[in-house]
Amino acid sequence: MLEYFKFTLSSYGEGYIETEVFLKGNPHYHVVGTKFEDFERSITDKQANYFNTRMTLLNLDHLERQYMHSDQMLLDGETWSIEYQYANKPRESIFGDNSYPDCWEKLLDILDELVEEVPYVDPERIESFTMHYHHKLIIENNEQADYEENLDINRKHQTLIYTKNVAPDCVITHQYETKHSISTLLDNLNGDIPDIQSAEVGEYEEGIIIDITWHNGELFHYQLPYNRHYMPRDWHNVMYHIEEYMRTFGFFGSIFAQSIYEHGVHEGEYIYCSIIFEENGRSYYYVTDDDSIRIGDYVLVPVGHDNKEVEGVVENITYHYRGSVPYPYESCKHIIKKLKH
Repeated sequence: MLEYFKFTLSSYGEGYIETEVFLKGNPHYHVVGTKFEDFERSITDKQANYFNTRMTLLNLDHLERQYMHSDQMLLDGETWSIEYQYANKPRESIFGDNSYPDCWEKLLDILDELVEEVPYVDPERIESFTMHYHHKLIIENNEQADYEENLDINRKHQTLIYTKNVAPDCVITHQYETKHSISTLLDNLNGDIPDIQSAEVGEYEEGIIIDITWHNGELFHYQLPYNRHYMPRDWHNVMYHIEEYMRTFGFFGSIFAQSIYEHGVHEGEYIYCSIIFEENGRSYYYVTDDDSIRIGDYVLVPVGHDNKEVEGVVENITYHYRGSVPYPYESCKHIIKKLKH
């Protein structure tokens, strides 16, 4: 049984924090640090037993005695140390300099839960990130069918689960369990989550539902159409991190299709379509007010001095404000209409 545990963390420019946990006799912890007044708190036997169980699972005796980033100590960055003692055993110590054991995040989680006064874990750390995509597909005889995708990233379980419901009796699930990389993925998302609160959230039959849970317990729930007009700006940064993680396995669906979430005009923008008339042929700019036109659609456009109506294919779509158009707006011809194929 663990009787004593001390954890010291020092950061360049931030000072230090030291927490001692006494589990024998009268369980309590003692905290002292640069930004904390010296204080003690009693803990219940239940808390002490839970702490002891979780620390035992970390298997401290099997950790290396030193974790060094290089042969020489760095002047900046972070250093840490652990002292611990099991019943009837000598006290042991572990030291680290800008290098950490595999169980580092779990260690900080354990301390953060026990010592509520010390934020060992960033309160704004993302714990879970989920997306639910729902879309109506047009099938034979113009009938509609539900198509759904679900993405669930969970730090506690270190899993990413991606599910595609392609039919009522056909569900495809990919589950990724990769040591530590889920935490890295969520940390990357944390730095790139845009201001979703500015998005046009509401109740929609089709689109995306996004749920984010932070370490401080905050839960954000958003429901909105999955296109550029409604989604927050720079959403592609979020999807980039997830796609990079999954790229090796090559399992992607509509959630990752830029043609969906990057489609949609913002107020004040002009829609420019690049149209081709033959495969691998030269493309020409046309403008439109029809935001339903998609890449790959067939359209009718005027061509030449006599504005002969010709069928073309949309190769690309971009959106521009007045000062950044790729070709003068007044000189561009307008798409006549989208064709049904």
